[in-house]
Amino acid sequence: MTHGSLVLDTNLLILLVVGYGAPDLVARRKNLQDFTQEDFRTVHQHVTRASRLLATSHILTETSNLIAQIGEPSRQRLLAVFATILGKIGIIDEIHIPAHAVSQRPEFSRLGLTDTALLLEHDSDFTLLTADGPLYAASLRAGRKAINFNHIRDQS
Repeated sequence: MTHGSLVLDTNLLILLVVGYGAPDLVARRKNLQDFTQEDFRTVHQHVTRASRLLATSHILTETSNLIAQIGEPSRQRLLAVFATILGKIGIIDEIHIPAHAVSQRPEFSRLGLTDTALLLEHDSDFTLLTADGPLYAASLRAGRKAINFNHIRDQS
């Protein structure tokens, strides 16, 4: 399935970075304990089929902070992989959504800043790929295109 523009939630973006830079950590890290190498390959396939990858500044910040919590020697390697992904022109288009606007949404108290910001993105021509059930449901309620990664896994 080709997605056009694709947004990964934070955990799937971390899975992508770790899968590229330290695949042995998949399923061993706190944010990745529910994922496998096969999950990484599936996310990678979705990314390569997308015409472009989008991310909010909130997702990128959260991803960077969570990767930075990984111990050495993997931490430095993973931040380098993340920098490479960010540095490739056209790979990730960064979208800034002001926190004050996000905090006004009713979903903010349930989803928090990073996830609620995805409901405000004005470019509705993207598909969200997420493993987060509440974010998936809120996205659909907001009229967004979304794929629940867990449904993909269940079909395999």
